[in-house]
Amino acid sequence: MKILHTVESYLPARHGMSEVVRQISERLVARGHEVTVATRSDPARTSDTIEGVKVRDFDVHGKSAVGVWGDVSGYQRFLLGSNVDVIVNFAAQQWATDLMLPLLPQIKARKVFVPTGFSALGDPTFAAYFAAMGDWMRSYDACIFLSDAYRDIDFARREGVERIAIIPNGAAAEEFDCPRDPGLRARLGIPEDHFLVLHVSGYLSVAKGQAEALEIFSGSQLQDATLLLVSPDFAQSLARSLTPRQLARGLYHLLRGKGLRALAFPTQLQVMKRLRRRRNRSARRQVLGHALSREDTVSAFLEADLLLFPSWIECSPLVLFEAAASRTPFLVTDVGNAAEIIRWTGGGRLLPGAPSGDREGSIHADIRGGSALLDAVHADAAGRSQMAEQAQMAWRQHFTWERIADQYEQLYRRLMEGSPIAGQFPPPPVLQ
Repeated sequence: MKILHTVESYLPARHGMSEVVRQISERLVARGHEVTVATRSDPARTSDTIEGVKVRDFDVHGKSAVGVWGDVSGYQRFLLGSNVDVIVNFAAQQWATDLMLPLLPQIKARKVFVPTGFSALGDPTFAAYFAAMGDWMRSYDACIFLSDAYRDIDFARREGVERIAIIPNGAAAEEFDCPRDPGLRARLGIPEDHFLVLHVSGYLSVAKGQAEALEIFSGSQLQDATLLLVSPDFAQSLARSLTPRQLARGLYHLLRGKGLRALAFPTQLQVMKRLRRRRNRSARRQVLGHALSREDTVSAFLEADLLLFPSWIECSPLVLFEAAASRTPFLVTDVGNAAEIIRWTGGGRLLPGAPSGDREGSIHADIRGGSALLDAVHADAAGRSQMAEQAQMAWRQHFTWERIADQYEQLYRRLMEGSPIAGQFPPPPVLQ
């Protein structure tokens, strides 16, 4: 098959959505399909083919609800002229999908939509966008959801969308089926006897929960412990942390009710680390922030005793599947389908928290309650071992990228054959 995947940004950018599209695209190429990814231009991208996946880039930015600028007509001409069997739009609320929506009646290929959450569903700025969304979704040949219990699939069902498939996220066996790196702790300055708590994110942001992780860890009773925060943004010095991109991201969160600290979050996080240093030193604890390679990030998962992820908003966090793959129990706020992932894998616990009242329906972790839960899980070694074992078993059965690519390939083939989609791609089983 000839397949076109569209996504807002792609390699070398590393974040949740680019990783999902990479994993599916590369595996389909390995099976003999021709896959192209249409995405935003990136000056760091040095080739138009990455691991067999063709990349067509466009200098386009924005989202239709607030404005799109750049080579809009060039991208839309490309979509209309694409001689492919299947076009898949990954993620709503961004230009690579938004610019195709008005073209849906003119697209001859089979059309698939992967909404990934509808984070702005309650935002008045997007009211007109979502008023039209039901008609757009019914125009697709299939809609793929990462969850059976989140706002995007609930919206689709209310709007009478019938061609629904549920295909979750996952983690790669070739990455996580490997031995631990015995030198990682020494390289990062983590004592061998420390209980290692991990937080991983593609960027530093007020919404990703790094500050809450620091506060929960610092308020706990743990001794001889390290909190390791992993993000590419730690490669920036404190003086250079206020980049235009970071300021734009902070302004976006500020306008959505996340407060003034969104504008200078990396600087604030560094200050918080210094303010908590004395308290943590007295308990033989430390907080480290590192920008790690992908290989070292996987090694950190394999080395960690616990993943702490008090994010404000997610759809279906990849880090929870990576925790399951690495036998790392996790604590996570009730964001996206985190509760559902816990039911699927048995690998974690929900942190206490409450809705923030902002436009996106964010969840704020309860710091004191989170510290108490961290203490309780730390004290229950047998419980952690059980969570780790059953989560990894569930991952092997249902959440490897190889199995997920199988499902995408089956769905694409069914569309080409004219076979029904409804009821053919149910959610993974819940652990008993």
